[in-house]
Amino acid sequence: FEGHQGSVLAAVIKPEGDFLFTAGDDCVIRGWALDDPLASESEVGDTSRLVMAGHEGRITGIAIVGHLLISVGWDQSIRAWDCVNGTLVHTIEYAHEGAITGVDAAPERQIFATSSSDGVGSVWST
Repeated sequence: FEGHQGSVLAAVIKPEGDFLFTAGDDCVIRGWALDDPLASESEVGDTSRLVMAGHEGRITGIAIVGHLLISVGWDQSIRAWDCVNGTLVHTIEYAHEGAITGVDAAPERQIFATSSSDGVGSVWST
């Protein structure tokens, strides 16, 4: 799965197992179809099907909660994207006072947690 400019810092697969999302230094999230019926086995993963741009710094974490892909990064923002079409659904600017270093989700409870260089961990609801 190639296409990023720079390091890939985060990856997550949808629970259905049909899509991989990657993100990193280039401030872009890419979505890759894992079961594309139009691609031959050797072509799966050759081109990203979704490209989501909006962060103003490297993306350090991504997680899936329901139909949303949550992304966090050095720009101190949390962004929620529609997993199906890649549309930006919601942004929380300056969610932390420092770079957001990670995110993890509890999809069954519709919540996710973030960690930050400001020394704070937070829990958020979708």
